Amino acid sequence: MKLSILYWVLLSAFLFYSHQSFLWLVASVAPSVITFLFYGWDKYQASRGNWRVKERTLHFLAVIGGWPGALAGRSLLRHKTQKASFYRVLFTIVFFHWIATFSAIGYWIWLSVS
Repeated sequence: MKLSILYWVLLSAFLFYSHQSFLWLVASVAPSVITFLFYGWDKYQASRGNWRVKERTLHFLAVIGGWPGALAGRSLLRHKTQKASFYRVLFTIVFFHWIATFSAIGYWIWLSVS
């Protein structure tokens, strides 16, 4: 969860100092909130022994930008914490999102300096 907060703080700082639209931040927060809600629903369904959200769906939501919500759901809801294979896939998704985001920011900075 700390990684999610750090990401949003760094993204907010970049958007503020680069005078970019804060719609980028909204575009980052919206899928995270949806993903967090899916984690909550899955946790609720698991506790009742009902139909569950497929892991593939949770990973897909993380891939499309909901990874901060996935980390928050995992941490705050204590959901999917025992399954190592699930965490490895989620961590890989988070890693590539960080690389892509900060590569794009670095490229933007490089273009603005050149």
